[in-house]
Amino acid sequence: MAGRVYSLEEVKQHDKESDAWVVFKGDVFDVTKFIKEHPGGSSIVVPHLGTDISEAFVDDDIHVHSRSAHDIIKRYKIGEIGDGSSKKSTQIVKEEKKGKELDFTKPIIFQVRNGYLFCY
Repeated sequence: MAGRVYSLEEVKQHDKESDAWVVFKGDVFDVTKFIKEHPGGSSIVVPHLGTDISEAFVDDDIHVHSRSAHDIIKRYKIGEIGDGSSKKSTQIVKEEKKGKELDFTKPIIFQVRNGYLFCY
């Protein structure tokens, strides 16, 4: 879905369960309908409403997300951030987390060696 360009200030105004937006990797998502369906419960999502969740979404210490979670969030995209504020931080997060996800469509044995994860 092609969407509008929003500022971070606009997103910050949507910080309630009844009106819930988040930013992830520079895109804006209206997750209002998803909050009650979140497998980990709404209490995990609510503190992050109206914010950039790029770091929290990929931080396994906060909450582990499957590949399907990355697909699910795409359904709620309504636009993107136009001020560029989250693009840089997202790139840093991607570099830090690179190689930490398993691709279950490929043999796992080749991805895990000596305790390290390798991505193709």
